[in-house]
Amino acid sequence: MPYNLEGRNVLVTGGSRGLGALVCKKFAAEGCSVAINFANREQPATELSDHLQKEYGVKTAVIHAVSGDENFVTVNAGRLPPKTSRVAVAKLKRHGRTSV
Repeated sequence: MPYNLEGRNVLVTGGSRGLGALVCKKFAAEGCSVAINFANREQPATELSDHLQKEYGVKTAVIHAVSGDENFVTVNAGRLPPKTSRVAVAKLKRHGRTSV
């Protein structure tokens, strides 16, 4: 990356598998704390969370939410670092969905 991401907090929707999981790994490799959002399958998200913590030594959170459901995300935002939760809720209110 052309700039330092270490210490940043990121929320990746659909982060438990496929392209989302690769994005989570890249952010973790750069030293970011990663919140992994999933809609249906908790096990892959939890396994990825454990892997990121062990492999990269970063903080992670696993969040079950549909990114278009403002109430659900607001209730579960307490699992995120405070700044990340404010950003996630504000972005959702403004744009309806978030991708990273």
